[in-house]
Amino acid sequence: RAGAQNSSRSAYPEAISYLNKGLSVLQTLPASPERARREMELYTTLAPALRVAKGPASPETERAYIQARKLCHQVGAVSPLLTMLEGLCSCYVVRGEYRNALELGEESLALAQRTQDNATAGSDDAFGRSDGNESVGIYNPDDVRGFSPIDAGNVRLEGLYLDRQTDPTQRL
Repeated sequence: RAGAQNSSRSAYPEAISYLNKGLSVLQTLPASPERARREMELYTTLAPALRVAKGPASPETERAYIQARKLCHQVGAVSPLLTMLEGLCSCYVVRGEYRNALELGEESLALAQRTQDNATAGSDDAFGRSDGNESVGIYNPDDVRGFSPIDAGNVRLEGLYLDRQTDPTQRL
């Protein structure tokens, strides 16, 4: 709890310290679904704090996102899993590890399409209405009303629209 409160107050180093202490205490408990749930809660708070404090591509941040992802799968927590996939994807994009980022984006899209609370399946954006039919990272010109971002040379990665210099698949 102290770690989450400090994280929301932007006291990231202190929050990270509290969260790591909490994780150490949890390691002394026997494995159980309750321990996994609590560990997931700590890691899903720790990973974004490390992203801010240490950078999105730091090895420590990556490890926290990977562990949080594993625990979210184990516990069956979809909403935090999507957030952790986005954070890990960001890590790989910053590092230039586009294939890893693409795989996480595809996992996120598949997961979002399977959920009952599917924000992806009916979102509006700058290019018109999307019904979950777009390709991960690049819009399909046939699915966009009156404008082709591909023809314009725009690529979307992690919600950012980039003016591409080369075909992103050449970098994969």
